[in-house]
Amino acid sequence: MDKKQVDWKWLFILILVGTSLFFVYKFQGKIIYYSIITLKYKELNIFLTGGTFIVTILHKIKIEKPSWDWDTTFNQFYEQFKKISGMVTKPAAVASSFALIRGLYLQAFDNTCKSCYFKNFADAEIVFLWGVALYLIFSTVTDVVKRLIELLITEKTETAQGRK
Repeated sequence: MDKKQVDWKWLFILILVGTSLFFVYKFQGKIIYYSIITLKYKELNIFLTGGTFIVTILHKIKIEKPSWDWDTTFNQFYEQFKKISGMVTKPAAVASSFALIRGLYLQAFDNTCKSCYFKNFADAEIVFLWGVALYLIFSTVTDVVKRLIELLITEKTETAQGRK
């Protein structure tokens, strides 16, 4: 007979989501008010994009250790070019997804901004824009957090002579 155990990770997630839903329901007005103030902060996009760019560059330097050889074939050059251009795509995805979310959120919840971003868009198109923006921000943020963890966490390895 199998012995059943409580899955603590999923229990914690369930409690966290339930608590979050309670706070969103209870403080909905304040959450909307402060999120509008945050989204209207002009330098926020610069901080998010710049932070993403810094993490991406540092990750490339530490983990991938890029090198450049001027005497390369086209295929080698193309691979290096993909790595270098990859440093720009994550910050660009953050900037574009944040701009979409800012516009969509302010249009939906800020009374001074009804139809000021997406004037001639139907409701279905707005829903699809929300889906694209949320997917972009989720995939980019999870990738940047993963890279940040790889940057900050180092594994100590044991050698025959002692610790490295």
